[in-house]
Amino acid sequence: MSTMTAPPENEVQSHLTETKNTTCYMCARRCGIRVTLRGGEIRYIEGNPDHSLNKGFLLNDLISEQLPATD
Repeated sequence: MSTMTAPPENEVQSHLTETKNTTCYMCARRCGIRVTLRGGEIRYIEGNPDHSLNKGFLLNDLISEQLPATD
C-alpha cells in the first residue's frame, strides 16, 4: 500500500490565485482596482465595483498600460 505525500509548500504556493484590492497610481483620481495574482505575478487588473469613486470603471490610462495576461 502506497502513501500519498503533499507537494512541497513552495509548489503549492506557486499555483494559488488571489485577488487584492488596491488603487491605481496612473493619475490623481486613485480609482479602485482589483489585481489578480497567480504565484505572486500579476495576471489581470480590473475595476473594483465596490470602490466609492469609480464603481468598477477604469480610465483609459490604466487600460492602455495594463500588462497582458499570459498563461
